[in-house]
Amino acid sequence: AIRAGSRFVATNADAYCPVPGGGEPDAACIIAAIEACTGHKVEQVYGKPSPLMARAAMAVVGTTPEDSIMVGDRLETDILMGHQAGMATALPLTGATSLAKLGCSDVQPDYVLERLDHLLPTR
Repeated sequence: AIRAGSRFVATNADAYCPVPGGGEPDAACIIAAIEACTGHKVEQVYGKPSPLMARAAMAVVGTTPEDSIMVGDRLETDILMGHQAGMATALPLTGATSLAKLGCSDVQPDYVLERLDHLLPTR
């Protein structure tokens, strides 16, 4: 279809999806395979890290970047999307990003959480 002129867009650019016991290929792997076999580059990633997805979500919820926070376990997609959309960002250390990887990255979250439930107020 792409060779015949169909547009080539993607939902996200995550390389792998963490699952119990390791990880499995995610959308970036499929994008790379399609690019390799068609010779066409993806036109647009509409999901993370594009701020288009964040803006659309905020419009549905009826909030602004100043009143929102992007929470995600990937620096290069989730946290980058939050920054590009003007939102605060929080990285829970429960998925794709380790403290070692965080220390080596140019993309830094506003908040680092040991667990996702640390976003909730304590009683």
